[in-house]
Amino acid sequence: MRYLSSSIATAILLASQTFAQAPDCTVPEAVNALGTTAIYIGGQGPSDYPNAVGTACEVPPSDDVGYLEWVAPADGDYVITLNTMGFDFTMRVYVGSGCSAFCIGEPTFAGCSTGACFRQTLQGLSAGTAVVIQVRNRLTETIVQPFPLPPIRVVGDVGAAEVIIREADKQANDDCSRPMPIAGLGNIGAFDNSRASDSNFGGAIGGCVNGVPPAGMTTDVFFTWTAPHSGDFSIRTSFFGFSLAVYQGTDCDAICLDSDLFPSLWPQVDLVGVQAGDPFLIQIGDLVGDCRLSISSPGHANNMVCTSPEAHYQGGSVTLNESTVGGNVGAGLHLEAINGPSGEFGFLLGSFGVGSALPVFEGFLCLANPIGRYSATVANNMGLPELNSIGIFDDSGILLNLTGSSTTGTGFDLPSRLPTPLGPGSLVPGDTIYLQCWYRDKTAGGGPSANFSNVLGATLD
Repeated sequence: MRYLSSSIATAILLASQTFAQAPDCTVPEAVNALGTTAIYIGGQGPSDYPNAVGTACEVPPSDDVGYLEWVAPADGDYVITLNTMGFDFTMRVYVGSGCSAFCIGEPTFAGCSTGACFRQTLQGLSAGTAVVIQVRNRLTETIVQPFPLPPIRVVGDVGAAEVIIREADKQANDDCSRPMPIAGLGNIGAFDNSRASDSNFGGAIGGCVNGVPPAGMTTDVFFTWTAPHSGDFSIRTSFFGFSLAVYQGTDCDAICLDSDLFPSLWPQVDLVGVQAGDPFLIQIGDLVGDCRLSISSPGHANNMVCTSPEAHYQGGSVTLNESTVGGNVGAGLHLEAINGPSGEFGFLLGSFGVGSALPVFEGFLCLANPIGRYSATVANNMGLPELNSIGIFDDSGILLNLTGSSTTGTGFDLPSRLPTPLGPGSLVPGDTIYLQCWYRDKTAGGGPSANFSNVLGATLD
Protein backbone atom coordinates (compact mmCIF):
# COMPACT_ATOMS: atom_id res chain seq x y z
CA MET A 1 0.00 0.00 0.00
CA ARG A 2 1.13 3.56 -0.74
CA TYR A 3 0.45 7.12 0.33
CA LEU A 4 1.26 10.63 -0.82
CA SER A 5 4.75 11.62 0.29
CA SER A 6 4.68 14.51 2.74
CA SER A 7 8.16 15.66 1.74
CA ILE A 8 9.10 15.42 -1.91
CA ALA A 9 12.48 16.79 -2.98
CA THR A 10 11.10 17.68 -6.39
CA ALA A 11 10.35 21.21 -7.52
CA ILE A 12 6.63 22.01 -7.74
CA LEU A 13 5.47 23.05 -11.17
CA LEU A 14 2.68 25.59 -11.06
CA ALA A 15 1.24 26.63 -14.39
CA SER A 16 -2.11 27.91 -15.60
CA GLN A 17 -3.57 26.18 -18.64
CA THR A 18 -6.84 27.23 -20.29
CA PHE A 19 -7.09 24.60 -23.06
CA ALA A 20 -9.41 26.91 -24.98
CA GLN A 21 -8.05 25.59 -28.29
CA ALA A 22 -7.30 21.99 -27.24
CA PRO A 23 -10.36 20.26 -25.80
CA ASP A 24 -9.64 16.69 -26.93
CA CYS A 25 -7.18 13.84 -26.53
CA THR A 26 -5.30 14.59 -29.76
CA VAL A 27 -3.60 17.68 -28.32
CA PRO A 28 -3.20 17.27 -24.54
CA GLU A 29 -1.15 19.85 -22.65
CA ALA A 30 2.25 18.44 -21.62
CA VAL A 31 3.14 18.36 -17.91
CA ASN A 32 6.86 17.88 -17.46
CA ALA A 33 7.33 17.57 -13.71
CA LEU A 34 5.74 16.44 -10.46
CA GLY A 35 3.69 18.98 -8.54
CA THR A 36 0.60 21.12 -9.10
CA THR A 37 -0.87 22.25 -12.41
CA ALA A 38 -3.78 24.70 -12.58
CA ILE A 39 -6.41 23.98 -15.22
CA TYR A 40 -9.41 26.08 -16.25
CA ILE A 41 -12.60 24.30 -17.31
CA GLY A 42 -15.01 26.27 -19.49
CA GLY A 43 -15.30 27.26 -23.13
CA GLN A 44 -13.40 24.32 -24.61
CA GLY A 45 -16.33 22.94 -26.58
CA PRO A 46 -17.57 19.34 -26.87
CA SER A 47 -15.34 16.29 -26.46
CA ASP A 48 -16.22 12.62 -26.83
CA TYR A 49 -13.14 10.68 -25.75
CA PRO A 50 -13.19 7.16 -27.23
CA ASN A 51 -13.41 4.16 -24.93
CA ALA A 52 -10.18 2.43 -25.88
CA VAL A 53 -9.71 -1.34 -25.75
CA GLY A 54 -9.27 -2.46 -22.13
CA THR A 55 -11.06 0.53 -20.68
CA ALA A 56 -12.20 0.18 -17.05
CA CYS A 57 -14.59 3.12 -16.92
CA GLU A 58 -17.34 4.60 -19.00
CA VAL A 59 -16.84 8.25 -20.00
CA PRO A 60 -19.90 10.07 -21.38
CA PRO A 61 -19.53 13.09 -23.68
CA SER A 62 -19.15 16.47 -22.00
CA ASP A 63 -19.15 20.09 -23.12
CA ASP A 64 -16.04 21.29 -21.26
CA VAL A 65 -13.05 18.96 -20.96
CA GLY A 66 -9.35 19.63 -20.49
CA TYR A 67 -6.48 17.17 -21.07
CA LEU A 68 -3.01 16.84 -19.54
CA GLU A 69 -0.34 14.34 -20.54
CA TRP A 70 2.43 13.43 -18.11
CA VAL A 71 5.30 10.97 -18.41
CA ALA A 72 6.56 9.03 -15.36
CA PRO A 73 10.13 10.22 -14.68
CA ALA A 74 11.23 6.98 -12.99
CA ASP A 75 10.04 3.50 -12.04
CA GLY A 76 7.68 3.62 -9.06
CA ASP A 77 4.23 4.36 -7.68
CA TYR A 78 2.44 7.69 -8.12
CA VAL A 79 -0.74 9.39 -6.94
CA ILE A 80 -2.74 11.83 -9.09
CA THR A 81 -5.24 14.06 -7.28
CA LEU A 82 -7.82 16.47 -8.69
CA ASN A 83 -8.65 19.29 -6.29
CA THR A 84 -11.98 20.54 -7.64
CA MET A 85 -11.64 23.90 -5.80
CA GLY A 86 -15.35 23.67 -4.99
CA PHE A 87 -16.55 23.17 -8.58
CA ASP A 88 -18.49 20.16 -9.86
CA PHE A 89 -15.59 18.53 -11.71
CA THR A 90 -14.22 15.03 -11.85
CA MET A 91 -11.35 13.32 -13.65
CA ARG A 92 -10.40 10.16 -15.49
CA VAL A 93 -6.86 8.82 -15.71
CA TYR A 94 -5.63 6.89 -18.78
CA VAL A 95 -2.40 4.98 -19.27
CA GLY A 96 -0.92 5.56 -22.69
CA SER A 97 -0.40 8.47 -25.01
CA GLY A 98 -3.06 10.66 -26.63
CA CYS A 99 -6.23 8.99 -27.87
CA SER A 100 -4.68 5.50 -27.72
CA ALA A 101 -4.61 5.51 -23.90
CA PHE A 102 -7.12 3.44 -21.95
CA CYS A 103 -8.99 4.39 -18.79
CA ILE A 104 -7.76 2.55 -15.71
CA GLY A 105 -10.84 2.91 -13.51
CA GLU A 106 -12.98 5.22 -11.43
CA PRO A 107 -11.00 7.56 -9.15
CA THR A 108 -11.50 7.54 -5.37
CA PHE A 109 -13.62 10.40 -4.05
CA ALA A 110 -12.40 12.22 -0.95
CA GLY A 111 -13.22 15.40 0.91
CA CYS A 112 -10.57 18.12 0.99
CA SER A 113 -10.27 21.63 2.37
CA THR A 114 -11.49 23.50 -0.74
CA GLY A 115 -14.35 21.28 -1.83
CA ALA A 116 -13.76 17.76 -3.08
CA CYS A 117 -10.87 15.71 -4.40
CA PHE A 118 -10.63 12.73 -6.71
CA ARG A 119 -7.59 10.51 -6.39
CA GLN A 120 -6.07 7.82 -8.57
CA THR A 121 -3.14 5.65 -7.45
CA LEU A 122 -0.85 4.29 -10.16
CA GLN A 123 1.30 1.41 -8.97
CA GLY A 124 4.27 -0.12 -10.73
CA LEU A 125 4.72 2.50 -13.46
CA SER A 126 7.85 2.20 -15.58
CA ALA A 127 9.98 5.21 -16.42
CA GLY A 128 8.71 6.79 -19.62
CA THR A 129 5.10 5.57 -19.25
CA ALA A 130 2.69 8.19 -20.57
CA VAL A 131 -0.44 9.07 -18.59
CA VAL A 132 -3.36 11.15 -19.89
CA ILE A 133 -5.45 13.05 -17.32
CA GLN A 134 -8.91 14.22 -18.32
CA VAL A 135 -10.63 16.90 -16.21
CA ARG A 136 -14.30 17.36 -16.96
CA ASN A 137 -17.63 18.65 -15.74
CA ARG A 138 -19.21 16.00 -13.54
CA LEU A 139 -22.65 17.15 -14.73
CA THR A 140 -23.26 16.24 -18.34
CA GLU A 141 -25.49 18.44 -20.48
CA THR A 142 -29.21 18.10 -19.80
CA ILE A 143 -32.32 19.65 -21.30
CA VAL A 144 -34.93 20.90 -18.83
CA GLN A 145 -38.46 21.46 -20.14
CA PRO A 146 -40.20 23.84 -17.69
CA PHE A 147 -43.61 23.55 -19.40
CA PRO A 148 -45.03 25.71 -20.90
CA LEU A 149 -41.75 27.65 -21.30
CA PRO A 150 -39.09 26.86 -23.95
CA PRO A 151 -36.45 24.20 -23.08
CA ILE A 152 -33.50 25.32 -20.93
CA ARG A 153 -30.01 23.94 -21.57
CA VAL A 154 -28.15 23.14 -18.32
CA VAL A 155 -24.38 22.55 -18.27
CA GLY A 156 -21.84 21.96 -15.53
CA ASP A 157 -19.63 24.37 -13.59
CA VAL A 158 -16.99 26.64 -15.09
CA GLY A 159 -13.81 27.51 -13.18
CA ALA A 160 -10.27 26.58 -12.13
CA ALA A 161 -9.09 23.31 -10.61
CA GLU A 162 -5.74 21.79 -9.63
CA VAL A 163 -4.16 18.54 -10.77
CA ILE A 164 -1.50 17.31 -8.31
CA ILE A 165 0.97 14.55 -9.28
CA ARG A 166 3.17 13.15 -6.54
CA GLU A 167 5.27 10.16 -5.73
CA ALA A 168 3.65 7.58 -3.48
CA ASP A 169 5.31 6.12 -0.43
CA LYS A 170 4.45 3.65 2.29
CA GLN A 171 2.40 4.75 5.31
CA ALA A 172 3.51 3.04 8.48
CA ASN A 173 0.14 1.54 9.47
CA ASP A 174 -1.86 1.23 6.24
CA ASP A 175 -1.56 -2.56 6.09
CA CYS A 176 -2.63 -5.31 8.49
CA SER A 177 1.02 -6.43 8.71
CA ARG A 178 2.09 -3.00 10.04
CA PRO A 179 -0.52 -1.88 12.62
CA MET A 180 0.19 1.03 15.00
CA PRO A 181 0.15 0.05 18.70
CA ILE A 182 -2.27 2.04 20.90
CA ALA A 183 -3.11 1.65 24.59
CA GLY A 184 -5.50 2.72 27.31
CA LEU A 185 -9.06 4.01 27.35
CA GLY A 186 -10.80 7.24 26.45
CA ASN A 187 -9.65 9.52 23.64
CA ILE A 188 -6.88 7.52 21.98
CA GLY A 189 -6.19 10.30 19.46
CA ALA A 190 -6.69 11.53 15.91
CA PHE A 191 -4.99 9.68 13.07
CA ASP A 192 -4.67 10.97 9.51
CA ASN A 193 -5.47 8.38 6.82
CA SER A 194 -5.42 10.77 3.84
CA ARG A 195 -2.20 9.22 2.48
CA ALA A 196 -3.22 5.58 2.85
CA SER A 197 -4.33 3.43 -0.06
CA ASP A 198 -6.68 0.42 -0.12
CA SER A 199 -5.83 -2.90 1.57
CA ASN A 200 -8.93 -5.01 0.70
CA PHE A 201 -8.36 -6.75 4.04
CA GLY A 202 -11.39 -8.45 5.58
CA GLY A 203 -9.99 -10.92 8.08
CA ALA A 204 -8.18 -14.24 7.94
CA ILE A 205 -11.34 -16.30 7.31
CA GLY A 206 -13.02 -13.86 4.92
CA GLY A 207 -15.98 -12.86 7.08
CA CYS A 208 -17.15 -11.36 10.37
CA VAL A 209 -18.54 -13.23 13.38
CA ASN A 210 -21.13 -10.41 13.58
CA GLY A 211 -21.41 -7.50 11.13
CA VAL A 212 -20.64 -7.28 7.42
CA PRO A 213 -17.23 -8.38 6.08
CA PRO A 214 -15.21 -5.17 5.60
CA ALA A 215 -13.24 -6.32 2.54
CA GLY A 216 -13.10 -3.43 0.10
CA MET A 217 -12.63 -0.67 2.70
CA THR A 218 -10.66 2.19 1.12
CA THR A 219 -7.86 4.38 2.53
CA ASP A 220 -7.76 2.12 5.59
CA VAL A 221 -5.32 2.17 8.52
CA PHE A 222 -4.70 -0.39 11.27
CA PHE A 223 -4.08 -0.32 15.04
CA THR A 224 -3.40 -2.95 17.69
CA TRP A 225 -4.88 -2.63 21.18
CA THR A 226 -4.80 -4.91 24.24
CA ALA A 227 -7.64 -4.97 26.77
CA PRO A 228 -6.33 -3.49 30.06
CA HIS A 229 -8.85 -5.45 32.17
CA SER A 230 -11.68 -7.96 31.82
CA GLY A 231 -15.13 -6.65 30.93
CA ASP A 232 -17.06 -5.01 28.11
CA PHE A 233 -15.70 -2.32 25.78
CA SER A 234 -17.00 0.07 23.13
CA ILE A 235 -14.72 1.19 20.27
CA ARG A 236 -15.82 4.27 18.34
CA THR A 237 -14.51 6.39 15.53
CA SER A 238 -15.69 9.81 14.54
CA PHE A 239 -18.18 11.19 12.14
CA PHE A 240 -20.39 10.01 9.31
CA GLY A 241 -18.47 8.35 6.48
CA PHE A 242 -15.81 6.36 8.35
CA SER A 243 -16.01 2.57 8.54
CA LEU A 244 -14.79 0.52 11.51
CA ALA A 245 -13.90 -3.17 11.89
CA VAL A 246 -12.47 -4.98 14.93
CA TYR A 247 -10.58 -8.29 14.78
CA GLN A 248 -9.38 -10.87 17.31
CA GLY A 249 -5.61 -10.94 16.89
CA THR A 250 -2.82 -8.54 16.02
CA ASP A 251 -1.92 -8.93 12.34
CA CYS A 252 -3.15 -10.35 9.02
CA ASP A 253 -4.08 -13.65 10.71
CA ALA A 254 -6.70 -11.85 12.84
CA ILE A 255 -10.35 -12.95 12.65
CA CYS A 256 -13.05 -10.31 12.14
CA LEU A 257 -15.36 -10.02 15.15
CA ASP A 258 -17.66 -7.17 14.14
CA SER A 259 -17.88 -4.13 11.88
CA ASP A 260 -19.87 -0.92 11.52
CA LEU A 261 -19.46 0.27 7.96
CA PHE A 262 -20.32 3.35 5.91
CA PRO A 263 -22.94 4.85 5.87
CA SER A 264 -23.14 4.33 9.64
CA LEU A 265 -23.65 7.69 11.37
CA TRP A 266 -21.38 7.08 14.39
CA PRO A 267 -19.40 3.87 13.76
CA GLN A 268 -19.16 1.73 16.92
CA VAL A 269 -18.22 -1.86 17.73
CA ASP A 270 -19.08 -3.34 21.16
CA LEU A 271 -16.95 -6.12 22.64
CA VAL A 272 -18.62 -8.25 25.34
CA GLY A 273 -16.90 -10.59 27.80
CA VAL A 274 -13.35 -9.56 26.97
CA GLN A 275 -10.53 -10.98 29.11
CA ALA A 276 -7.64 -8.87 30.36
CA GLY A 277 -4.77 -9.11 27.88
CA ASP A 278 -6.92 -10.06 24.86
CA PRO A 279 -5.34 -8.55 21.69
CA PHE A 280 -7.36 -6.79 18.98
CA LEU A 281 -6.71 -5.39 15.52
CA ILE A 282 -8.71 -2.23 14.64
CA GLN A 283 -9.28 -1.13 11.03
CA ILE A 284 -10.59 2.35 10.08
CA GLY A 285 -11.17 3.70 6.57
CA ASP A 286 -13.44 4.91 3.73
CA LEU A 287 -13.72 8.60 4.74
CA VAL A 288 -10.48 10.54 4.20
CA GLY A 289 -9.21 12.80 6.98
CA ASP A 290 -8.70 12.67 10.75
CA CYS A 291 -10.02 9.33 12.04
CA ARG A 292 -10.60 9.99 15.73
CA LEU A 293 -10.69 6.92 17.94
CA SER A 294 -12.04 6.39 21.45
CA ILE A 295 -12.38 3.26 23.60
CA SER A 296 -14.53 3.10 26.74
CA SER A 297 -15.54 0.52 29.33
CA PRO A 298 -18.54 0.80 31.71
CA GLY A 299 -17.54 1.26 35.34
CA HIS A 300 -13.95 2.25 34.61
CA ALA A 301 -12.24 5.63 34.38
CA ASN A 302 -12.05 6.34 30.69
CA ASN A 303 -9.77 9.42 30.72
CA MET A 304 -12.35 11.07 28.50
CA VAL A 305 -11.80 14.45 26.88
CA CYS A 306 -14.90 15.52 28.79
CA THR A 307 -12.41 16.96 31.29
CA SER A 308 -9.70 17.90 28.74
CA PRO A 309 -11.53 19.12 25.60
CA GLU A 310 -10.00 19.18 22.14
CA ALA A 311 -8.33 22.39 20.96
CA HIS A 312 -10.08 24.55 18.35
CA TYR A 313 -8.51 26.07 15.23
CA GLN A 314 -7.33 29.18 17.11
CA GLY A 315 -5.43 27.04 19.61
CA GLY A 316 -7.51 27.16 22.80
CA SER A 317 -9.89 24.66 24.43
CA VAL A 318 -13.30 25.89 25.54
CA THR A 319 -13.88 25.48 29.29
CA LEU A 320 -17.32 25.65 30.92
CA ASN A 321 -17.33 27.04 34.49
CA GLU A 322 -20.09 27.70 37.03
CA SER A 323 -20.88 30.33 39.65
CA THR A 324 -23.97 31.14 41.69
CA VAL A 325 -26.13 34.10 40.72
CA GLY A 326 -27.76 36.38 43.26
CA GLY A 327 -31.47 37.07 43.28
CA ASN A 328 -32.54 33.45 42.74
CA VAL A 329 -32.34 33.76 38.94
CA GLY A 330 -33.66 30.62 37.26
CA ALA A 331 -32.09 27.53 38.79
CA GLY A 332 -29.61 29.69 40.72
CA LEU A 333 -26.67 28.68 38.55
CA HIS A 334 -24.66 30.92 36.22
CA LEU A 335 -22.42 29.38 33.53
CA GLU A 336 -19.43 30.89 31.72
CA ALA A 337 -17.68 29.53 28.62
CA ILE A 338 -14.10 30.78 28.13
CA ASN A 339 -11.10 30.23 25.83
CA GLY A 340 -13.31 30.04 22.73
CA PRO A 341 -12.45 30.95 19.11
CA SER A 342 -13.00 34.67 18.55
CA GLY A 343 -16.02 35.46 16.36
CA GLU A 344 -17.61 31.99 16.51
CA PHE A 345 -21.06 31.09 17.92
CA GLY A 346 -21.85 28.64 20.68
CA PHE A 347 -24.71 27.40 22.89
CA LEU A 348 -25.22 24.93 25.73
CA LEU A 349 -26.45 21.35 25.83
CA GLY A 350 -27.88 19.61 28.89
CA SER A 351 -28.44 16.04 30.07
CA PHE A 352 -29.16 14.06 33.22
CA GLY A 353 -26.23 11.73 32.55
CA VAL A 354 -22.72 11.44 31.11
CA GLY A 355 -21.89 8.88 28.44
CA SER A 356 -18.64 7.72 26.89
CA ALA A 357 -16.75 10.20 24.74
CA LEU A 358 -18.36 10.11 21.30
CA PRO A 359 -16.13 11.60 18.58
CA VAL A 360 -18.17 14.26 16.75
CA PHE A 361 -16.58 16.68 14.28
CA GLU A 362 -13.46 18.17 15.96
CA GLY A 363 -14.29 17.17 19.53
CA PHE A 364 -16.16 14.74 21.75
CA LEU A 365 -19.80 14.75 22.82
CA CYS A 366 -19.89 13.33 26.34
CA LEU A 367 -23.55 13.70 27.35
CA ALA A 368 -25.92 10.74 27.55
CA ASN A 369 -29.24 10.70 25.70
CA PRO A 370 -31.66 12.37 25.85
CA ILE A 371 -29.85 15.67 25.29
CA GLY A 372 -31.61 19.03 25.52
CA ARG A 373 -30.45 22.06 23.54
CA TYR A 374 -30.55 25.52 25.04
CA SER A 375 -30.91 26.93 21.53
CA ALA A 376 -32.97 29.50 19.65
CA THR A 377 -35.03 26.82 17.90
CA VAL A 378 -36.02 25.06 21.13
CA ALA A 379 -36.69 28.35 22.92
CA ASN A 380 -38.95 29.55 20.11
CA ASN A 381 -40.79 26.23 19.85
CA MET A 382 -41.45 26.16 23.59
CA GLY A 383 -42.21 29.89 23.86
CA LEU A 384 -39.54 30.28 26.56
CA PRO A 385 -36.87 32.82 25.52
CA GLU A 386 -34.87 32.15 28.70
CA LEU A 387 -33.90 28.74 27.22
CA ASN A 388 -31.84 30.41 24.47
CA SER A 389 -28.15 30.40 25.49
CA ILE A 390 -26.63 31.33 22.12
CA GLY A 391 -23.66 33.67 22.22
CA ILE A 392 -20.52 34.67 20.36
CA PHE A 393 -16.93 34.46 21.60
CA ASP A 394 -15.23 37.86 21.90
CA ASP A 395 -11.55 38.63 21.27
CA SER A 396 -10.73 37.37 24.77
CA GLY A 397 -12.44 34.04 24.13
CA ILE A 398 -15.40 34.75 26.46
CA LEU A 399 -18.89 33.75 25.30
CA LEU A 400 -20.97 36.95 25.09
CA ASN A 401 -24.69 36.36 25.62
CA LEU A 402 -26.77 37.54 22.65
CA THR A 403 -30.30 36.91 23.95
CA GLY A 404 -30.61 38.61 27.32
CA SER A 405 -30.55 35.27 29.15
CA SER A 406 -27.62 36.35 31.35
CA THR A 407 -27.62 38.90 34.16
CA THR A 408 -23.89 39.58 33.57
CA GLY A 409 -23.98 39.88 29.77
CA THR A 410 -21.72 36.87 29.38
CA GLY A 411 -22.41 33.18 29.66
CA PHE A 412 -25.87 31.89 30.61
CA ASP A 413 -28.22 31.87 33.60
CA LEU A 414 -29.49 28.30 33.80
CA PRO A 415 -33.32 28.43 33.86
CA SER A 416 -35.47 26.15 35.96
CA ARG A 417 -37.48 25.03 32.93
CA LEU A 418 -35.98 22.19 30.92
CA PRO A 419 -35.61 22.16 27.11
CA THR A 420 -37.10 19.29 25.15
CA PRO A 421 -36.49 16.36 25.15
CA LEU A 422 -35.40 16.70 28.82
CA GLY A 423 -38.72 18.42 29.56
CA PRO A 424 -41.43 19.42 29.77
CA GLY A 425 -40.75 20.02 33.40
CA SER A 426 -38.44 21.95 35.68
CA LEU A 427 -35.28 21.42 37.66
CA VAL A 428 -35.82 21.02 41.39
CA PRO A 429 -33.40 20.99 44.35
CA GLY A 430 -31.42 17.76 44.44
CA ASP A 431 -31.39 17.34 40.64
CA THR A 432 -27.99 16.84 39.00
CA ILE A 433 -27.64 18.19 35.49
CA TYR A 434 -24.66 17.88 33.16
CA LEU A 435 -23.86 20.66 30.69
CA GLN A 436 -21.55 20.97 27.69
CA CYS A 437 -20.94 23.85 25.26
CA TRP A 438 -21.27 23.23 21.51
CA TYR A 439 -19.53 25.79 19.31
CA ARG A 440 -18.48 26.40 15.74
CA ASP A 441 -14.95 25.34 14.79
CA LYS A 442 -12.94 24.66 11.65
CA THR A 443 -11.20 21.58 10.30
CA ALA A 444 -7.42 21.45 9.90
CA GLY A 445 -7.99 22.40 6.25
CA GLY A 446 -10.13 25.41 7.14
CA GLY A 447 -13.56 23.92 6.40
CA PRO A 448 -16.61 24.50 8.64
CA SER A 449 -16.98 22.16 11.63
CA ALA A 450 -17.87 22.12 15.33
CA ASN A 451 -16.37 21.29 18.71
CA PHE A 452 -17.29 20.82 22.38
CA SER A 453 -16.19 22.05 25.80
CA ASN A 454 -15.63 19.97 28.90
CA VAL A 455 -18.68 18.56 30.72
CA LEU A 456 -19.82 20.43 33.85
CA GLY A 457 -21.99 18.59 36.37
CA ALA A 458 -23.95 20.49 39.02
CA THR A 459 -26.31 19.35 41.78
CA LEU A 460 -28.88 22.01 42.64
CA ASP A 461 -29.36 23.11 46.25
